[in-house]
Amino acid sequence: MIMSTMYCKEETALVLLGDFIPTEHLEWVAQQLGCNVDELVVLDIQPDAEDFDEEGWNLTSYFPEGVEVKSEMLESNRVYDDLQISNIQNITAEGVTYIGDQDACPWTIYAKYNEQMIKTL
Repeated sequence: MIMSTMYCKEETALVLLGDFIPTEHLEWVAQQLGCNVDELVVLDIQPDAEDFDEEGWNLTSYFPEGVEVKSEMLESNRVYDDLQISNIQNITAEGVTYIGDQDACPWTIYAKYNEQMIKTL
């Protein structure tokens, strides 16, 4: 089976979000995905989704058109010292697992970096 290409931010999740998201949360996400924090990336929306969802409010904007995306609630809230992360989802597409969260902001979709299927924009 040929996997679709996903796109990610150039920096790792730790570099990109380390000042905003507690390391404890990134470690938890990495554990869910079976990787180290250094392997976590944050998906970017698909280039063809920019016309209708530039910020990433729609979960399907992160995956190529036609890919079946399933999500299941993992936790409604995770509370850290002074931050609450809500609506944490286990997301699957083409047999690959992602972790996403969405509060009052666009989705943040975490993935274990895989050079065959994830490219930087």
